[in-house]
Amino acid sequence: MRTNFLSLIMLGCVCVAIHAEDSSAIFWPGTVQPWRSTDLYGKDIAYVTAVLHDIGDHVAKGELLGRLENPELISRWDQAKSQLLQAQAHVQVAQGQVGAAEAEVKLKEVSLNRIKNLVGSEAATAQSLDEAQAGRDVATAHLDQSRAEEYAAQKAVEVAMAEVSRIDQLLSYDAIRAPYSGVITRRWVNIGDLVTAGGGLHSTPLWNIQEQDRLRIVCYVPEKDIDFVHRGAIVQIEGPHGLKRQARISRSSRRINENNRGIRIEIDLPNVDHFLVVGSYVRVIPTMKTPKM
Repeated sequence: MRTNFLSLIMLGCVCVAIHAEDSSAIFWPGTVQPWRSTDLYGKDIAYVTAVLHDIGDHVAKGELLGRLENPELISRWDQAKSQLLQAQAHVQVAQGQVGAAEAEVKLKEVSLNRIKNLVGSEAATAQSLDEAQAGRDVATAHLDQSRAEEYAAQKAVEVAMAEVSRIDQLLSYDAIRAPYSGVITRRWVNIGDLVTAGGGLHSTPLWNIQEQDRLRIVCYVPEKDIDFVHRGAIVQIEGPHGLKRQARISRSSRRINENNRGIRIEIDLPNVDHFLVVGSYVRVIPTMKTPKM
């Protein structure tokens, strides 16, 4: 009887030792998250005029999802465009005035030089020379003024063009496009809805897009299993129906969470074949006990 009792004690010790080194009985619950998830908002207050994609649609980067329309912004663009055309017309008028002033200066210069020659031969008076010089100076001053007006008109064109470009940029935001290739997972809007600018207190997103061809598995490793955790450690991801896929730990928080006493780890996993569904739970199974790095 004593022999059997000692045998049981020895057997129990052996079992405990095997359990400490065997990782097959260890697993950590994990959550499947998309590689990227983005809520798409409008830039300004506008009406929805087109909804081109719905929940479940696969879209490519830059693909048009829908359109918004802001009547006030369109009116501001029309006004800015009109001001630009007026400024460009003023430039043409100013350029014509500069040309006329330049011709006037040349004419006055020719007249002044002729009178200078006549004064030298005493065929003209000094008063005539003074009047010719005064006429040339007046023409030169008028030319300087015309050039200043042309410069001001050119600057007005630049300001008007900048305003048109700024409103053009705002209008471009009314075309809602996919920031990357992914799947539409939520749609909050319908044609005719009035939407507000993103980031506001009561703003509502238009669509949610997720990149699901690559996933991020997030789980918290208990403190007792900390020796399993280091970047590059091999694990098994067990999905639905016991299907498994090998992966590596991509990153670790390297700190114990005060609430659940676990270390957050993340595992990047290709999902082109839709092995896993976003939001589902999986089991993360370490393949062997390895020292921390």
